[in-house]
Amino acid sequence: MKSVICVGPNRLQIINGETPEKLPGHHLIRVLYAGINPTDWKHLHAGNQYYTMKASSDSKPFQLGCEGYGLIVQSDDAAMEKNTKVFFLLGKGYGFTNSGSLTELINVNTKHVAIAPIKISPAQIAVSPLTLITAYQSLRDAGYYEPNCGQDKSILIHAGAGGVGHMAIQLCANIYNFDRIVTTCSHENIEFVKSLGATDVVNYKLEDFVEKYNGNKFDVVLDTVGGEPTFFYGICASKSKIANYLNRSSQVTKKNGKVVGLLTGSTLYGGPLGLAGSM
Repeated sequence: MKSVICVGPNRLQIINGETPEKLPGHHLIRVLYAGINPTDWKHLHAGNQYYTMKASSDSKPFQLGCEGYGLIVQSDDAAMEKNTKVFFLLGKGYGFTNSGSLTELINVNTKHVAIAPIKISPAQIAVSPLTLITAYQSLRDAGYYEPNCGQDKSILIHAGAGGVGHMAIQLCANIYNFDRIVTTCSHENIEFVKSLGATDVVNYKLEDFVEKYNGNKFDVVLDTVGGEPTFFYGICASKSKIANYLNRSSQVTKKNGKVVGLLTGSTLYGGPLGLAGSM
């Protein structure tokens, strides 16, 4: 059985390993498509294992990949027969740090497996779990997680054409039913985000969302761009408007509204110390 492993910083190997036996409480799945996310290439670049952050080596490798699509080989649930098409998200923080989706066969906890949708392609299905759950958890943290909870409410979603952003738009449009869904994106993606359910768009290359909506504020803002540094790290950060989404988002949020930000290092790339500052 072939698997892709990391054996050091930016060092990949394809190995032939033993075929795994099914574990209790798990489905044994034949992986047909696997998703690659920022967390994967960041750990590959650093050569550090997921969550434990222990250095990888030839003798202590780790497998890459957090999500995927495939077929049930051996089931642990009567509702999922052999060859059922499923998608899954791996719980890498729960004891199986050497299991990754870039492999041919994998054991996945039954709680992390679902029957695959039928209206999108297997490749699209494989890359949806992590972005979808990130969007869901972010909105849940702001108190929005039940059907129709967005009625009579407005939301601003930054980077609506991105992975998390485009999932958030669909949740807000199709399940939470927000009255107003505004998103920021480039000109090239305006029609795309509108097709997902955005009611208005800010072309961030030409418009400033604070100037545009300061008099028409939002109940909740989901910032997938920000990640402003705190304390003394602020001296390293870029001073441009694009590099300060999280703080500026509060300026267009209602008094009792919520701002939810996803932490990134993107705000530091334009600063005096560049990438070194973000480290």
